Amino acid sequence: MEYLKVLTAGFLESLNALDKKIQVAAWKKIVQIQENPLRFDFLHKAERIQKARVGKWRILFRVEGNSITFYRVGKRDGVYE
Repeated sequence: MEYLKVLTAGFLESLNALDKKIQVAAWKKIVQIQENPLRFDFLHKAERIQKARVGKWRILFRVEGNSITFYRVGKRDGVYE
């Protein structure tokens, strides 16, 4: 199944605040998420929010039908708030 990616304003803002090296790694992880989003762990099962690791960073997203909405990227200790 091919998934459409939806990047929220908050996601783009948090992504642009990162160093270039981490931005590149995050984009690579986004491609992996699009290929198989169901392999990633759930952060909140009731809300269907999933997380993906990029070193010390986390990407939060939700799969809805054939689209993936990306909400936030940030350090593990602050992204979950």
